Amino acid sequence: MNGTGRFLGAITASVQFLSRLPVHRLPLTGPLASGAVTDFSKTAHGFALAGIIIAAPSAFILWLCVQAGLPHLVCATLAVAALVFTTGALHEDGLADLFDGFWGGHTKERKLAIMRDSSIGTYGTLALVFSSFLRVSLLSALLTATGAADATMLLLAVGGLSRFAMLPVWTVLPAARRPLEDEITTEDKSAAGLSARYGSATGATTIKGAVFALPAAALVVLFTGVGSLFVSLLALAVSVAVIITLARHHIGGHTGDVLGATQQVAELALLLALLFAI
Repeated sequence: MNGTGRFLGAITASVQFLSRLPVHRLPLTGPLASGAVTDFSKTAHGFALAGIIIAAPSAFILWLCVQAGLPHLVCATLAVAALVFTTGALHEDGLADLFDGFWGGHTKERKLAIMRDSSIGTYGTLALVFSSFLRVSLLSALLTATGAADATMLLLAVGGLSRFAMLPVWTVLPAARRPLEDEITTEDKSAAGLSARYGSATGATTIKGAVFALPAAALVVLFTGVGSLFVSLLALAVSVAVIITLARHHIGGHTGDVLGATQQVAELALLLALLFAI
């Protein structure tokens, strides 16, 4: 596969993994078209650009609602709802599971068992309520402070940067569930953890992912200035450090839920930072 094919493959694989957008219907060639399991040690660097694509429907709805004259709070609510629908609540599920597991269990094994349980508990419910309220409120305030066009572009930037934030967490932390490779069969890989199924991001993946995140960073500079980018990146680094510290303390590593929660926390941190910097 040539360079263009690898580039497109990384983006489409990332979009397919992180959303419900029907990229599998595109006339693709390579592993995605054949239905092979993606190796994210080779393709996860596309997360940031995929994040921009995933946020595009939500950004369009935000702009459309403003043009229709709807109140900013309603516009922000519909935009967040569209984003949740586009991702199938993938990241929200991770946030809820992380809160339920980290604060609902007393041992690492119990925490991991709770996080794997499909039911939602009190901690997870409260986390979703508060995070959803904050996302809508911050986006509404950002819309009021910048206007429809700027807020739309910044929502795209946040979509990209918040998904890039997943890579350093994935890279720095080991897998919390680490069965021996010779003990993993085709049937039980689905229960072995994210990295056992899809591969794990590496330091090189994260560095390359940072390059792929430059378009998202450029959007912040173009619409709010270099100072806002600095504040945003600082907030992003703090959110990543918090997740790494918590995950290491509670379960000793990462899971798919930890990565999903990272995106949500990073999104909130970025919205807050942008609002503060404007």
